[in-house]
Amino acid sequence: MSERQAAYRVLLPMSERQLQQCVYDLARLLGWRCYHTWDSRHSAAGFPDLLCVREERIIAIELKRDARAAARVTVTQTAWLEAFSRAHVETALWWDEHWRSGEIEQSLKGERP
Repeated sequence: MSERQAAYRVLLPMSERQLQQCVYDLARLLGWRCYHTWDSRHSAAGFPDLLCVREERIIAIELKRDARAAARVTVTQTAWLEAFSRAHVETALWWDEHWRSGEIEQSLKGERP
């Protein structure tokens, strides 16, 4: 792991926005193309926070601040993740613990946690 990647892990506690920026930056560093709707007011409700593409992989990612917030995924967020999954797109629901444990980095690298 590079120093830059390691530095991201010490941002504790982190808001959902900080987590999103960390995941986005790491994904870009690892060669992913990422999409994020900056102003969701005019977008479909519940669309995942990030849609990342690299080679043959696509991941629809919903991010939450922590496990308690993850327990409150909305019906529309769940519907989007299920729709992507049915279309054979990888989906992820990640929060701060997944960042700290390295699970997000492993997933983006294509490794199994």
